[in-house]
Amino acid sequence: MLTVAICDDNRQMLEFLEKEIDKLMCGKETEHGIYTFSSGKEFLEQHKISHFDVVFLDIKMPDMDGFEVAAKMREVFDKTYIIFVTGEDSLVYDSFDFQPFYFIPKSSSEITRERLRHVVDKLTGHISAFKKIVIPMPYGQKRSVDPADILFIRSSGNNVEYHLKGGEKIRIRRKLDEVMGELSPLLFLRPHKSYAVNMGFIDRINFPRLEMFLGDGTVVGISKARRKEAEELYSEYLSNFGR
Repeated sequence: MLTVAICDDNRQMLEFLEKEIDKLMCGKETEHGIYTFSSGKEFLEQHKISHFDVVFLDIKMPDMDGFEVAAKMREVFDKTYIIFVTGEDSLVYDSFDFQPFYFIPKSSSEITRERLRHVVDKLTGHISAFKKIVIPMPYGQKRSVDPADILFIRSSGNNVEYHLKGGEKIRIRRKLDEVMGELSPLLFLRPHKSYAVNMGFIDRINFPRLEMFLGDGTVVGISKARRKEAEELYSEYLSNFGR
């Protein structure tokens, strides 16, 4: 279940955000729980006990502002998605040190609703892309792997080899077509029939020469038939996740 916290000292805004976020999450058929807090201290006390997956965090609060809360959050757990809520655009630039996922403006109800809709769309896409996958191992064993730890997957005959961060390799008897069905197209592309590549590990692509350079030094060829799809998927990846 996705745990969502909303922290805002304005009771009216707190209730508005809770109602709208719940409606959007239900529309995505995402199992979730929403918890509201009227102060940063109150939120942090609960976050230390049970880490939230997402927090919608007001920047301007009297007891402890959103930046102070975010700094203490990152000390406890650095994987929570932070979405700052603010009525002051100038504060957006001051927030980059805390690696926020997005910003929600305190503006008219309609503008805020539209931005919330956009943020929830991107958020659910991110969470789906990074959901752990289960690799069936020999002798009935299973291995849970974070997709963010997979550099690429190479196919050879009836086997595939997962290349993970740190140099670990997992080789099993399986078809790459089957593996691709478990991976998010927001994160992985297939530039060649024998490769699936995590776009987060691409250093650069030379499309004219049909070559893809990965962070570990691996060079993957791009087939002519897959060039257009690779360009489109990588462009979408950069739009969704940035660099």
